[in-house]
Amino acid sequence: MARTEPAVGISVTETTVRAIALDPTSLRPVAAHETRLSGSLANSLRDSLHDLHVRPGVVTTAFGLDRATVRRMTLPPTSPQNVDRMVRFEAERYIPLPLEAVELDYQIRHDRAADRLEVVIAAVRKDDATQAAHALSEATGAPTVLDTAGTALLAAWQQAHGEGGEAALVVDLSGEHTSIVVCESGSLVVARSAPAGVDALRAALVDDLKISPAEAEGIRRTDGVKGLEAGPPAVSAPGEAPDREAAAAWLTRLAQEIRRTLESFRSQRGGAGRCTVAITGEGAETPGLSEALEWAIGQPIDIFDPLPAAATDLPAPGHWFTLAYGLALRSAGRSPVAIDLSPRAERADRRRRQEKTAWVAALAALVLVIGAAYAYANSRLQRIESDARQVRGQVSRLRAEVGDVDTALAAAAAVQDVNDVLADMERGEARPLDVLRDLSDSFPGGLWLKDFLYDRERGVSIHGNALDSTAVTEAVRALSRKPYLEQVKLTSISIVTIGDRQVYEFDITADFPQPETTESEAKGAGSTRRSGP
Repeated sequence: MARTEPAVGISVTETTVRAIALDPTSLRPVAAHETRLSGSLANSLRDSLHDLHVRPGVVTTAFGLDRATVRRMTLPPTSPQNVDRMVRFEAERYIPLPLEAVELDYQIRHDRAADRLEVVIAAVRKDDATQAAHALSEATGAPTVLDTAGTALLAAWQQAHGEGGEAALVVDLSGEHTSIVVCESGSLVVARSAPAGVDALRAALVDDLKISPAEAEGIRRTDGVKGLEAGPPAVSAPGEAPDREAAAAWLTRLAQEIRRTLESFRSQRGGAGRCTVAITGEGAETPGLSEALEWAIGQPIDIFDPLPAAATDLPAPGHWFTLAYGLALRSAGRSPVAIDLSPRAERADRRRRQEKTAWVAALAALVLVIGAAYAYANSRLQRIESDARQVRGQVSRLRAEVGDVDTALAAAAAVQDVNDVLADMERGEARPLDVLRDLSDSFPGGLWLKDFLYDRERGVSIHGNALDSTAVTEAVRALSRKPYLEQVKLTSISIVTIGDRQVYEFDITADFPQPETTESEAKGAGSTRRSGP
């Protein structure tokens, strides 16, 4: 059985690298690792893959939404030849950089109900794509993909909740910038970023409290944003700690961005429509955060953990690995939006390799089919030859037992003729010409009949001439083999002159067999005679 190589996703923030490996069939985690980002990006990626202790099949990492632009747009139905031109024309409205300066990829889905094309388009600066692709290729020899945080969050949410259900706004609080996406029916509706990630909160606590980053992380985990309310930065709510101004501003930015995203989504739906709000990532469990956001947007906040029952021990809570999990799903081919922002040359080379692999696989399959067909045909031919040999053997045995078939058939026909004559004789229906014809057919050449006498009671008497005595002898033997004659005798033979030639003149007599009288018939006949007058 072929070994299945795991699908790996790696999320990279300004401070942390998280990696997770999934079984590509069951999508169950087989390994996970978390480490602080140190040194070059290539070294950090290599260390993470090494610490997973797996040999990956595909590795995917992502650009944050602060670096990558992800947009959704609709196009009228058009021919495949026009799609790329139309997408690039529309992309100029959404991407703030010239198209020549970015790596761009998109995915199209045909919405047949609305008769339109739903397009998710993503772009990143060429320099960023080249740097990330180079670092990823240095870290692993496996195929690599450059995705976005937005499409990775969509993959994780859909895997956990399916394509159906109501819309959901998912906020990933990993890193310095938070990624916010709206998912609906397996589609990415909105994707945006705000400088309100967990690293930004730690930095705010460092500024407010004048403490080290490690001490700020301890405060975040114990006190979090308790006592803070998301409001205008210049306004302090009653009871708000006056020394937490930067943290309050962080909370306000986050709440405002979530509220703005909800309003944008609802405006697309005519101002209505339910939308679940969930937070995930490293900062999701910050004390007081859910309560403050619920107060700010006026609806409940859930913590999204796609790995609550993971089959492997995770080095941190499951929601810390949400982004890495979505990227691993992309590696396994389970992402609803398959974006790849690798450099165009690399993607083109990858497509050529995939096409070559596909052709090789198709050729191998064809060879296997031809080989199987040949083996089957050869097996059938061998079976047919074996059957033919058996039939020939049976025919040989039958010929040995029966003799020549033609001779046997001729003998059977002759026997049938004799039986017919005998039957006619028993019924008193046999005619002398029939007997004469049968006897004449049995005589050898050089012999002819001059007289033939037929008597039902006495038998036959044959008078004829022959060129030599051998012919006469053969005639007597032939008559002796007739089953309806017995007591065949050569009664006389002499030499006579006919014209100027001497020939043999002969007489042959033979009796007809008398039907056997059974003992009961004889007694019956005697009693009949005794009962006569």
